[in-house]
Amino acid sequence: MQHEIKKYVTHVTAMKEGSFTAEFCFPGSFTGFDGHFADQPVLPGVCLIQAVLVAAELVLKQKPVLTEIVLSKFTAVSLPDETLRAACTVNEDMLRAKISRGADRVAEIRLRVQYA
Repeated sequence: MQHEIKKYVTHVTAMKEGSFTAEFCFPGSFTGFDGHFADQPVLPGVCLIQAVLVAAELVLKQKPVLTEIVLSKFTAVSLPDETLRAACTVNEDMLRAKISRGADRVAEIRLRVQYA
């Protein structure tokens, strides 16, 4: 699924050292929506985590390998065709992301990673 997610990371911008922003937009045809849920497709949180890892790889030019999910707090659902923006910071082995949709916060994620 990582390769499929990569094509939905639409924009990544390195800010200052250790921080970047990324945008993602998952269409209704994205396989992650299959069965989650039948009447109202909702993007699984694991797909947001993977999108942050993909964006980090694009910026850092090295692959972050997830070793621990330290925090995954989801405060709103993500639906098909919504543009989501992640404000991310990287500090040694910790990758942090605050994900929003416009002014609405969607998730806060903290991941412990190693680099391959």
